[in-house]
Amino acid sequence: YDLTEEEIDYKIKMMLIDIGLVDRVNFKPRFLSEGEKQLVVIGKALIRDPSLLLIDEAFSHLDELSKNVCFDLITKLKKKHNFNIILVSHSYKDATRLTNHVLVLEEGKTLLHDTVINCSLSKDEKIIKLTSN
Repeated sequence: YDLTEEEIDYKIKMMLIDIGLVDRVNFKPRFLSEGEKQLVVIGKALIRDPSLLLIDEAFSHLDELSKNVCFDLITKLKKKHNFNIILVSHSYKDATRLTNHVLVLEEGKTLLHDTVINCSLSKDEKIIKLTSN
């Protein structure tokens, strides 16, 4: 990217507004909560306007409240910036909060590949078991 210093500062400020941390711009990382640190990581990943956001177990260490804040923010930013998401998670519930397709793997083999809607409507006991965690 060939941006001036002013353009870089502007993009950073806009992303801080987007992630709700503009008031913490001068905070050292040790003074941020784990959820706030995760928001900074998300903002940093999105600052270059990617078409794809890869999220690998980014929320497993967060409490439910912080997770909800992150999921809500990513949903809002996805609508605003129009990017796709590949989310890796051991939690089916977490994975389906941000995606509309599911791929479940076990030992390198595909156990399930379908839309979230089809999975939730399925009467197949195997799918119900896979999606109940």
